Amino acid sequence: MTVPMMAVGARGVISVASNQIPAEMSQMVEAAERGDFAAARAIHERIMPLMQINFIESSPGPVKSAMATMGLLEETYRLPLVPPRPESKERINRVLKDLGLLKGALV
Repeated sequence: MTVPMMAVGARGVISVASNQIPAEMSQMVEAAERGDFAAARAIHERIMPLMQINFIESSPGPVKSAMATMGLLEETYRLPLVPPRPESKERINRVLKDLGLLKGALV
């Protein structure tokens, strides 16, 4: 709900997705800050599947899995953090692929 909140006066965002797609998040916030809510909304709608899939299970497991698949970090977990279930991981990877976020990483 980043863009709607900024449209009514919020100043910036706190976002898990900023770790995965910092450029896109910056572009969205900058568009909203300059009052170009159509551009901000377009970015928001495009990346919404990623923001939703990040919470398919308890955070930050899905985010860590996605970032590892994107090649941004090594996928290691220490209790109490556990990897997402295989079916969740498949859904995460499908969203990453659909959004073109794999950048040569193996799925």
